[in-house]
Amino acid sequence: MRNKLKLSRRPSSERGFTLLASAVCSVVLIAAAGLAVDMGRMYITKNEAQSYADAAAVSAALQLRGTAYGLTQADAAVAASPNSWGFSTTAFGAGDTASGAATVTEYSADGLTNWQTSAGANPATADFARVTATVNNLPLYLLPVLNAFGGSVGNLTTVKAFAVAGQVPRAPNVFPFSPVAHAINCGTPGLSDGKTGPGTLPAGMTLGTPCDATGNFGWQFGQDYSLKWTQSPVVGTPPATNGAPCAGDDAQPWVNMSKNSQNPFDGGFDLNAFAANGTGASTVAAEIQDDGRAPTLYVGSPLNAKTGAATTLLQYFNDRADLDNETPIVYQPSLIDTFGAGQGLVSPDGIVDINDNATYHAYETGLGYSGRRIITVVVRSFWSDINGNALPAGQTNIAVGFAQFLLWPTGTYNGSGGSQTPWCATYIGSNALYGANHGGVLSGGGGVSYVRLTQ
Repeated sequence: MRNKLKLSRRPSSERGFTLLASAVCSVVLIAAAGLAVDMGRMYITKNEAQSYADAAAVSAALQLRGTAYGLTQADAAVAASPNSWGFSTTAFGAGDTASGAATVTEYSADGLTNWQTSAGANPATADFARVTATVNNLPLYLLPVLNAFGGSVGNLTTVKAFAVAGQVPRAPNVFPFSPVAHAINCGTPGLSDGKTGPGTLPAGMTLGTPCDATGNFGWQFGQDYSLKWTQSPVVGTPPATNGAPCAGDDAQPWVNMSKNSQNPFDGGFDLNAFAANGTGASTVAAEIQDDGRAPTLYVGSPLNAKTGAATTLLQYFNDRADLDNETPIVYQPSLIDTFGAGQGLVSPDGIVDINDNATYHAYETGLGYSGRRIITVVVRSFWSDINGNALPAGQTNIAVGFAQFLLWPTGTYNGSGGSQTPWCATYIGSNALYGANHGGVLSGGGGVSYVRLTQ
């Protein structure tokens, strides 16, 4: 008798458990796949939006300059940002023009409150830009399948990112030569507001001239002023007149400022003295080429300057200027709003400044422009006022603000006259904003700022 193999049937309860387990596993697998695919897409899109917002906010903040034109340029900088999403296939879109726009750009004075679009922001105080980038309709492919099992996941989701960038004061990187102010800027901290301490001037300080309400230290855009004064200044025309200062200083009131029982110093100083890292011509030479950071240099700081002809430093003036466009600047006594700065170089910008000088415009738009001739300097008082009366103790040779100058083209600096030869540069603005060809929002030459992300 043959043995028959007898197959037994699995109980129905076990078969039901297998189906239930399979269903549960399917949900888990779909959820895991959804997390991997859809959440991965959301993560990538979030990174793309954040990168766009970061770059756009910095670009916008670089355009702010205290005018309505600056806000317009900031909006344009955001619109021109090349970043996109969807693996660089879809632009974020222009902002500020319609409800639900993919990009919204807003401005604030403190970077925290009262955010307004360019239509409502105060251009005079708008130091910060906030860019919000939104992807409103990012498709989800796998997570919505969970709806069949009682989920409530939509087919589309929204991804949003924002960034804030602003013009933030910082310890200055400055060129190691200091021109002499013709006037104190109105509104300089300490002058009439009761403030005291580091970063302020003595109350009521004057150089014998009214304070300058324009914030230009009594100087004129495009005029040449002395970075290094002559040892014994006299009114005249250099080099024909031995000892004559640069053109903007070549008048008796400004020469009177140099009067002192001692020999006046030439104007250069070692920035490292402020950081207690040393002094010497070699250090100054390095600072001429690449500027130097002075963490404890601020308005009111005493300036310990170098004396002597220091003609060995001239080669470094010429070397730095050689890295830039060589266009010479011609002083124009009367400027009108003709050109802009930044992206709008050929458009009026609502403000009269150095950019409206035709030769400066030719410089910054010319072949080979790098901006290396542009320097940030600390501006100082001298020994006396415009009448030759000695300034009070604590007011001689102190920092009264910061400004930007343009070095002369390479080869124009020479030491043929020794200590009686001035070294000149062209005044281009009272404020200093790193990375921009305009002064930024800080008014009156009171400090140096740079653009950075704050949120």
